[in-house]
Amino acid sequence: MCRQCAAQLTGIPQGTYSGTLQAGEAQLHLLLHLSKGADGSLRATLDSLEQGVFAIEANSASYANSSLKLELTSVGARFEGKVTPDHGIIHGSWSQGSASIPLIFRRETGAVARKPGDAIFPVEGLWQGAVETHGMRLRFQLHISHDTEGSLIAALDSLDQGSPGCPPTMSP
Repeated sequence: MCRQCAAQLTGIPQGTYSGTLQAGEAQLHLLLHLSKGADGSLRATLDSLEQGVFAIEANSASYANSSLKLELTSVGARFEGKVTPDHGIIHGSWSQGSASIPLIFRRETGAVARKPGDAIFPVEGLWQGAVETHGMRLRFQLHISHDTEGSLIAALDSLDQGSPGCPPTMSP
């Protein structure tokens, strides 16, 4: 990778960002995962929670001058946005077909994000799922990490109930 390209990537936003895409009457909750690849390039995947589609790989991802651009050819979509200086919010536009819809992603802060190389346990990471019962569907997101002493820690977000970072309770 060229030095100029590497210099542009040193300050790339990383972590998990959540946003809600208002497509007509449908609301789609999206999770955008940004990370730096082994070669230093920007890597992006997207989860669409209502649709149960996870890890949609961006074919193209770039970040320069506070602008983030993503191409997701498998779903015929593009995202272009401006990243705030603290990397907390990405204001942008989702384009798919002839539609262009405003979309704001906010960085998830429920648990400390760790690079896969920092993981001690294979279960560390962000896990998502949904429970369907009695005609209701509730989406959950589980953050699993480790603390400074090497013990597993976790937090659970109930996405539909607006309850982030609930710590688990242990019973004997």
